[in-house]
Amino acid sequence: MKTKSFILLLFSILTITSFAQFDTRKEKEYKWQIGVNINTVEPITEAGFDYIAGRQTRLFNPTDLSHQKDKSSSFGINISYDIKENCAIRLSAKLINHKIDETYNFKEMVPYSSADYLLDDAHFRQFVINIMPGILLGGRYKKLNFYCGFQLEYKQYSSISFQIRYTSYLTSNNTIQSVKTLDFKQPGGFSIGVGPFVGFSINIFKSIFIGAEFSSAYSYYKTGGERTLVTTFSSGATDNLSVQNSYEASKFSNIITSMNLSINF
Repeated sequence: MKTKSFILLLFSILTITSFAQFDTRKEKEYKWQIGVNINTVEPITEAGFDYIAGRQTRLFNPTDLSHQKDKSSSFGINISYDIKENCAIRLSAKLINHKIDETYNFKEMVPYSSADYLLDDAHFRQFVINIMPGILLGGRYKKLNFYCGFQLEYKQYSSISFQIRYTSYLTSNNTIQSVKTLDFKQPGGFSIGVGPFVGFSINIFKSIFIGAEFSSAYSYYKTGGERTLVTTFSSGATDNLSVQNSYEASKFSNIITSMNLSINF
């Protein structure tokens, strides 16, 4: 078990046992809560996808990520219903958009020759849908709410799209001499597991709350399959290559941090 996940589990247990110190609500004003959140993005390697492998054909050290622009994002929604005082059921959903771009301009770096240079563009894309039903327990101290719980976690990974485009320019007049495109495709997959979450929220105005949450899960991953590479040359000719690249494992995921905005009604 990873140390960080053990700490999260321990925090959950301590939170549950400390609820006696908090005030319980004498009068229930709300039953439902709906919220939106922004989340940290787990690395694509978490589910066994090898980003470096898609860069092996590039004309520089494939482990050099200095020109990488990671524009990945994750947004979600939570809907919970109080089944009794300080206990609720919850359904959460998240959409993770992996979007990584890189550009190497060899005119600014190491030119191929005095006659031409190369512009190297790479674009990585993948979507992940995350569905999480769960149950939470909460305690309240004035305007501050603490909660924790456990949830099932299912992730559906889309196929990977990774395109690399080499454009050769003539230095004298900056005209395109040739273009070569490499298209990587790899099947997605899924993961399923269960894990704890802990969080807090602050009542900022009437029934509006802001807060943060931390979660992890022990999951079974099954992803990948036949990875294909299609190279297209300026002449229109193509070259095809395929290899098997499957991944299967059971492990704790990274701890995900969420920033939440919610309303009770």
